Amino acid sequence: MFPRIWQGKFKKREMEIRKMKKIIFILLAILSTTIFAAQRVCGDRVYDDTEQYCFVRDYKLYLYSYEYCGKIKYKPVADDISNPNLTCIKGKVLPRCGDDGPGYNPKTHDCTGGIVRTNEEVEKMRQEEKKMWQEEEKMRQEEERKKQDSIQNLKNSLEKFTDSRDGKIYSSKKLGENTWMLENLNYEVRPGKCYNNDCEKYGWGYPWENRFQDENMKYSYIYANDLCPNGWRLPNNADWENLKAVWTEAKNYFLFDESRNSYWWSFTEYEEYNGSYAYSWYVSSDLLVNKHNPKNTDFAIRCVKGQKQELKNKKEDEKENKSGLGKLKFW
Repeated sequence: MFPRIWQGKFKKREMEIRKMKKIIFILLAILSTTIFAAQRVCGDRVYDDTEQYCFVRDYKLYLYSYEYCGKIKYKPVADDISNPNLTCIKGKVLPRCGDDGPGYNPKTHDCTGGIVRTNEEVEKMRQEEKKMWQEEEKMRQEEERKKQDSIQNLKNSLEKFTDSRDGKIYSSKKLGENTWMLENLNYEVRPGKCYNNDCEKYGWGYPWENRFQDENMKYSYIYANDLCPNGWRLPNNADWENLKAVWTEAKNYFLFDESRNSYWWSFTEYEEYNGSYAYSWYVSSDLLVNKHNPKNTDFAIRCVKGQKQELKNKKEDEKENKSGLGKLKFW
């Protein structure tokens, strides 16, 4: 056996070796952690994220290297689509104008459509555009004035008649076989409503037929057929077809009140849907066409000269109000 002194030396040496191994193990662990922490995978490629960066755009992976502008590290290609690509100019990191366009300083320059302009150039362009817009607006207003003058001259040259119920004056002209009212009816009656929120320009909108409650809490019906002035009537489909045959010339008169977007009732009922629909006419692509609509829809009315036609199926409530209007409110 070794003397005690040697045993003590061996134990001390053994402890030092174990301590050294532990230190070496810790150092290796730190080193390996540092090495692998810098390793990333971009698809099937391994990269060092201290020198490169990986991002997804349009379902594709992209791997780019960082660039340096002096001591500043930056991403030349933006990894976020909301950010611009970058470049280095005279020691400054600046955005590019477009993906591969020139760099520019946003404080002094503008990038629009991939073109870099100075702020002074942009302001000059804005002033030129403003001037051009003002000239165009002036021309548009002049054209509108001439149009309104032409309309007024046209109105002055047309026949006139007065609605004895409220004193309103309408223009009329013979178009095809009939004499037509050239403005939408502007006879204020409830139920009904101001057409397109502009009574003077578009007249009123009325239902072809609708049930309402009068002042005495009794129910009755309003009919578009009853609303034309005395000596005038609601045109039927045959009247509208006749107007359609001369529409190329007639439209210059028929639409002079700017009612191109109007729908006008026809006296003719639609045979299906249990009599709850009637025909209407309107302008589409500068042509006069028709469709069927629910009778309680509010549409404009144009009247033709002649005696009113009798409706075949007036509702029972109508027997107590032969005029068809009950106790409607007029203003």
